[in-house]
Amino acid sequence: MSSNIEKLTEQLNALMDYDPMALECTEATISQVPGERRIYLQSFMEGAVFHIDFDQVIPYDPDGAEGTTSDVFACARISLSVIPSSDSSMNEAEAKKFAKGYLKMVRFSLSDAAKEGRISSKTLAEMRFSVAAIRKRARGQKRAEKEAKASNEKFLNTLDPVSRKAFTELAAEIQAKRKAEGKK
Repeated sequence: MSSNIEKLTEQLNALMDYDPMALECTEATISQVPGERRIYLQSFMEGAVFHIDFDQVIPYDPDGAEGTTSDVFACARISLSVIPSSDSSMNEAEAKKFAKGYLKMVRFSLSDAAKEGRISSKTLAEMRFSVAAIRKRARGQKRAEKEAKASNEKFLNTLDPVSRKAFTELAAEIQAKRKAEGKK
């Protein structure tokens, strides 16, 4: 029988396979340090490491039998470390600001995944956010979508007409395939 930390790690990796940008991380791994009950997620941004610490590791059972948990997030806390590398232009103050925003994004993403049933956690699914945080997230998503669309269009404008048509058709094909698989 797997534990809550093992099952959450498995579900986080499945979430990132489904949508690589869900947590903006590469892979979830369980700490190999003896006595440390922690999942590490390395951000795409090299100097950021996201942690999920567990107060207790409990056997996981989807039915929640006695002595087990059906909530993979049971006894867990989310934290984030941002360590600016020597070649990074980010200073300590910027790293702290980045960490605060990134942590909010991670919390929203984990909550959304739990609500969609991709993570087995009532705790995450019922996580509450302030109205201001929800509005700020919506504005940020809208801005990011607008910027991505503009960037995509700028890239397409650099291509010759034949390449642009081939690229656009391939993108539509990939999008249709992902939609058929139930992915974003």
